[in-house]
Amino acid sequence: MKILRDAAFIGSAEDFRGHVLSVALNAGYGQGSEVVIIADGAAWIRNMAKELFPEATQILDLYHLKENIYTYAKHRFTHDEEKYVPWAEELIGKIEKGKADEALHQIPEGEKLPSGVVNLRTYITNNIDKINYPMYREMGYFVGSGAIESANKVVVQRRLKQAGMRWSVPGAQALLTLRAKVESNLWDRDVRAMLCA
Repeated sequence: MKILRDAAFIGSAEDFRGHVLSVALNAGYGQGSEVVIIADGAAWIRNMAKELFPEATQILDLYHLKENIYTYAKHRFTHDEEKYVPWAEELIGKIEKGKADEALHQIPEGEKLPSGVVNLRTYITNNIDKINYPMYREMGYFVGSGAIESANKVVVQRRLKQAGMRWSVPGAQALLTLRAKVESNLWDRDVRAMLCA
């Protein structure tokens, strides 16, 4: 399994779209390899992935799903931990066992929710074809974006957010590109080869 981890990008969603396609093509996309995309459920990512990689298996990041379930549950049960924790865990358990339809029956329709609380029913419905976690695990796929989130800390924050640092966007992009190569063990293959050419 090859994981695209050797790229970092600063820019708009539209520019990111072109960058993702370029990175995928450079990594061998279209040469018979399997494509799996893990995302947080945002519509723009879902649509971009569907357009660029129509054959890809899209997976809703389990961490983001759990986070949204807990945020919703806290609101629903007015932060009563004795009520919201068991309810959230039961819902998560059903989804992780492949019983998303059962889980949906526990969430009321047409609720008015405050800003910051996701409409959980809509969120799950929009991603229902991306939460078959038993099948993904059986196929050996990751179901969480922990490695990516960790890379954000290692690649971005540890290098760009130190005391007193100031960056232009092009300068930060250049440094992130090099940092991603180092962290992906691709420095020798990509950077030294270019410098020695």
